[in-house]
Amino acid sequence: MAAMLLTVLSLALLAAANLIHGAAFISMPKEMTIRYGTKDHQRTVVRRYCEWNGQKVLLGSTWTTACCMHCTCTGYGLECYTHGVYMTPPGCLVLVNEVCEVEIVDSSDPNRPCQSLTVGPPGGVVTPGIQLEAK
Repeated sequence: MAAMLLTVLSLALLAAANLIHGAAFISMPKEMTIRYGTKDHQRTVVRRYCEWNGQKVLLGSTWTTACCMHCTCTGYGLECYTHGVYMTPPGCLVLVNEVCEVEIVDSSDPNRPCQSLTVGPPGGVVTPGIQLEAK
């Protein structure tokens, strides 16, 4: 009985895996001090920034890397995340396309959408009031 419960819990966690995004704060924001004017009439400005690959990035900046990581520099630090973990039916493949969108395609022909996703739920039973949609 315990083994069956463990199996059910493991399957539930794996089924939820496609909703997980791997977010991480890579670094805390840094500060740099800039002094303007002469010694007698000086103004000091403290500018906060994030650092990415040796570059200083202003707060509020957002970008996508060539590896399809989405990054944002906030007052809390630099946050970058990827698409996460996806479970696919047999014969399907997760593909990240040219504009970093996730597509689930047929593993034998990556130009076609995965046919297993368009079949519907197991047993063909649809709960009334719930629309199923392939994305």
